[in-house]
Amino acid sequence: MSPTYPGQKGIPGSYTYLKPAEVRGFRFVCRECLPPTQKQLNLGATMFDAIETLAQLNDGLEKSKGVINAAISAQQAAMDAIEAPGVLDAKTKLLVAIGAIAYTRCENCVALHMPKVVAAGVTKAEVMEAAAMAICFGGGPSMAFVGTVIGPAYDQFAAVADDAEGASGSGLFG
Repeated sequence: MSPTYPGQKGIPGSYTYLKPAEVRGFRFVCRECLPPTQKQLNLGATMFDAIETLAQLNDGLEKSKGVINAAISAQQAAMDAIEAPGVLDAKTKLLVAIGAIAYTRCENCVALHMPKVVAAGVTKAEVMEAAAMAICFGGGPSMAFVGTVIGPAYDQFAAVADDAEGASGSGLFG
């Protein structure tokens, strides 16, 4: 028997299939009605794990340095220079980055930058408002990304920072 997913006929509480329709020359179908990807089947209803994503990203970058160290070092140096305070302070630059990340829907970028955001003292409300700016340009996909990736990532890194601060008094990122 194949796995079930939202939108599958005969599953209690699921959506019903919508037939593709023609609307002014554009073909559309309800997203929940499409068959799931393998990733969706494997994840089920799990939340984005920002901390695990960061660990995997760091591991991948370390392994890649053996092959493309110059490119990785150049990119990291550019990021450090761009993120350094200038006319805009570091907090403002991080909030701009969050908006750009939400627009591009880059999970690795969320995992990489969210610890810096938390360490800079940015509130969740500020993060969510900056991320919401992406909705103006990215529409529904950016809106979904803000709610399912950016918000949970902030919560996860904030909880780690709070735990570390309470245990050592120095904080995780400071």
